[in-house]
Order: sequence, then C-alpha cells, then structure tokens
Amino acid sequence: MRQARPTRRGYLVAFEARQSLTAGNADEWIPIKPGSEGLVALALARLVAEARGEDVPAAARSIDPATVAETAGIEPAKLTELARLFAASEHSLAIPGGGAICQHEGLATAQAILQLNVQVNNLGVPGGVYLTNTEQPTTSLAEVYNLVQKMNNSQVKVLFIHSANPVFELPKVLGFEEALAKVPLVISFATFPDETAMLSDYVLPDHSPLESFGYQRMLAAADRPVYSSIQPVVAPLYDTRSTADVLLAAAAAAGSPLPYTDEVDFIQQMIVPLISAGGFYTAPEIQTFWSRWLQYGGWWVTEQGLDTDISAAPSRSAAFSGPIALEEDKQFHLVVFPTQLGDGAGANRPWLQEMPDPMTTLTWNTWVEINPETADRLGIHDDDVVRVTTPYGALEASVYRYPAIRPDTIAIPFGQGHTALGRWAEGRGANPAALLPAAVNESGDLAYNDVVASIALTGKRRPLARVESREGVYGEH
Repeated sequence: MRQARPTRRGYLVAFEARQSLTAGNADEWIPIKPGSEGLVALALARLVAEARGEDVPAAARSIDPATVAETAGIEPAKLTELARLFAASEHSLAIPGGGAICQHEGLATAQAILQLNVQVNNLGVPGGVYLTNTEQPTTSLAEVYNLVQKMNNSQVKVLFIHSANPVFELPKVLGFEEALAKVPLVISFATFPDETAMLSDYVLPDHSPLESFGYQRMLAAADRPVYSSIQPVVAPLYDTRSTADVLLAAAAAAGSPLPYTDEVDFIQQMIVPLISAGGFYTAPEIQTFWSRWLQYGGWWVTEQGLDTDISAAPSRSAAFSGPIALEEDKQFHLVVFPTQLGDGAGANRPWLQEMPDPMTTLTWNTWVEINPETADRLGIHDDDVVRVTTPYGALEASVYRYPAIRPDTIAIPFGQGHTALGRWAEGRGANPAALLPAAVNESGDLAYNDVVASIALTGKRRPLARVESREGVYGEH
C-alpha cells in the first residue's frame, strides 16, 4: 500500500468505531456504529452496482443507502463517494475482519463484505480474493461450550491442555474454571505457570517456540498450497520435553504404541505426500526431502494451484438488525481490542509491558478509552477510575480520554488482569473477559462485539503510565 510506485498507490479506508492502528494508517477512517457493518456493506453493494451500471445484488435491493448512512452515523454523501471510488478503481478489495465479524450477525456481515469483491470481479486474480469451500480444522467456541457442558456432567475424566490458557482467555460466564474443578485429572503442557496451569494436577512443560519443531499450513483461501516449517534455533534450556514426545511415550507405556519414534518422525510422515505434490523442490526419499524442508523453511508450489470457486461466493440474503439502541451517556457500545500482549500470554514479558500502545502510548496497565466530549458531559477526567458494567460482569480501570473513538463507544484492551503468569503479569490491570458473553454466532465464534456497557465513577484516581505528555491532545484533564 505505502511502498509501491510513488506516483500510484492504494487508497485505504477503514470502517470501525474505534481508530485502531490500521485505521490510523488509513487514508480515511469512517467511525461507524458497531453492528452497522453489514448494513454499510449492503449499501455499498447497491451504490457500487449503480455506479457500474449493473444489476443490484438481490440482498441489497431493499437497502436505502441514505437510511443506512443515518443508522451507521455517517454522511450519505461520504458513502456515495466511497462507493464510486470502489467501483472505479482498477483493483478494489473489501476485507472483512476485526469487530465486524465478532458479533451475532458476524457471518452474514463477512458474506456481505466479500460480496463486494464479487461485484468488481476480484475473485482469483492477483491482489484479489480466493474463495474455496474447504473447511478449516479450527475449533469454534461452540465446541468449547460443548466441552464445558461435558466437564460439568462429569463426562471428561482426563483433560490435556496445550498452548492455551482458557481460564484467563474465555468469558467468565462460560464457567470454564468451575467446570475444570470437576475433571478428575487435568494435565497442562504450559511453558509458564499461567492461570490454567495453576489449576492443573500435573504440569509437563513443553519446549518454548524457539526450541520446537512443527509445521503450519496456509489457510485454504490462498491461491496455492503452502506449508511453513518450524524448527528450533536453540537447544532446550531446561529439562523440558515436547508434548508430542510425551504423548508418544504415554501411548507406548499404555500398551498402544503409535507408529512414530518421536516428534520429528511424526512430522516427516505427515509431509511425505508433499514429495510428489509438484512443489518447487523434490527428493528421492524423506531424509533428503527433510533437509530441504528445513533449508527452505517450508514447501510450496510456484504456480497458482487453486481455481476460483464461484460456488463459494456469498449468495444468500441477510436481514440485519442494525446497531443496538442506547440510552445516551448511560449506555455505550463496548469494544475490546488486542494489544502487543496478544491473548495475554505476553504479559509476563517486561519488554512487552514497557512497549507503548501505538495509539495511546500507554503501558503496563488496563485502561478505558472514552471520547473527550462524552467524558466532559459525564465529568470524567484522565486517570479517573471507573467501574464498567455489562450484563455479564464488571471491572474497574483508569480512564484515557481518546478522541479517535465514537462518543457512544468505550474501548478496553485485552491482555492484562492476570492472577498468575509471574511477577510482571500478576495483579496488573483487569481482564475484560469478565465483561463478555458466552454467546456464539452462526459460524460458532464468540459474539463479543455487540455488548452494551455502562460506566460509573468510583471516586478513585490511578495514574496511567504513558509516553506522551500529560497535557495530552486537549490539555490535561
């Protein structure tokens, strides 16, 4: 986008209620209401079709762009301007993601956004979208919910937990911690004593990522098969053992050995089919192929290998309910956003804690972002501690008056609020998972971006560590 020919580059527009780093780097940030993304996509679909002189898609025929603009909180003229820009551009691309798909109507919203690519013939071309009907082997929240039910019903006798900290990461109302207590034997392979590991019966530490073998497969939406190899760059520092080797040894001890000698042998047998799959290198046998696999950092084909599957393109109509109605200055849309701490696993690294948030320069804590105009009406100042409450829970955190957020929206970063994970993480900030529902959308994912929250002053103040001047954008408040 930014480093191509200086006389010609892309034009990036971001639609979201809070200005993220992506929106901050965009040419335009359009602060629409949470929950209006699907309607905006359909309105754009209608306007794009009209600008190109084409038939309006069936899903958008009943859409009035002016009404949608009012509902979303943007100017109708701006919506029309962006639709014409999208329609006229040589290579237009619409990307769903973020909070737009993490709501009850997230799947329909993603389909409506992807439909824009179909309208401008941007399927299966360089810089475009590759849609396939291939299912991804991912675990949805709906499956986790079923697991919790089985745990509560004493149907799970042994539980292995690897590369996850569900006690911290999952919404509290899901009740995972309470269900975990009903499992007779819990075994964690955590590399650090996190919240889940501390509640486990045994902890068998895995190697760290820098000490591990593995591989990853590119998502099926890529235009060709791609596999990345993972290999250690240092020898294990402590007396740890790979999870795969532990499970292989356990199976052998139980009298049911698996047909692999160790973790590397397992990976080698998994990639044997790639030898004759037409990649950019091959080998007569697995050991030679393995050396090249490590040398090149993976395997891929050089030519496009997936045809555009039009049957995978969005085709259904969707009736969107639109944003949730709020009581002004008493109720707010809640946005929970990621930081450099990721899912919270990075909170035990002081260098990550010290790294300023790129939009606010805040460090080492949890904060609540609120628009300065709204804060003025409510008498809220920087560093005031407020209590944020949703139907699912509550937390307290200091305020940061953030001008790049809608007046009807508040935002809280994810990653802090640990009760374990070491001295750099414990007792620092609050975990917004306490505010989230356990509801799932049609795709089986967590619907967390259509939560309504209220805020109240606690009478306390807790200064936030920040890199910027305490004068802030509008002076000290």
